[in-house]
Amino acid sequence: MEVRTGFRGDVRDKKERLAVLTRLFQALQQLGNERAVAYADDPIGRLGLHNRRFRILGSREHPVLLEEYWMDHREGRALLKILKQASIEMGQWGKRPEDD
Repeated sequence: MEVRTGFRGDVRDKKERLAVLTRLFQALQQLGNERAVAYADDPIGRLGLHNRRFRILGSREHPVLLEEYWMDHREGRALLKILKQASIEMGQWGKRPEDD
């Protein structure tokens, strides 16, 4: 999957910065959705935040292929950082939600 932010505007423009953050967030969500479809047969993989890798264990004479799922912490941290930056840009960071 190719991600292009397309940021060619003025970094001082709040709307443009928010548009870039939105595109990055949507790209990461799309990545998670694609993984969820690809790993739908596994209960852990269908969350979309996990990735699959293969490792070879054992000796040369008796190799064992091991399939394992691991949590993609980088994707989760990137999503949180984007959400935090968007909240800061909107002036909502550090404010408590209003009671209804």
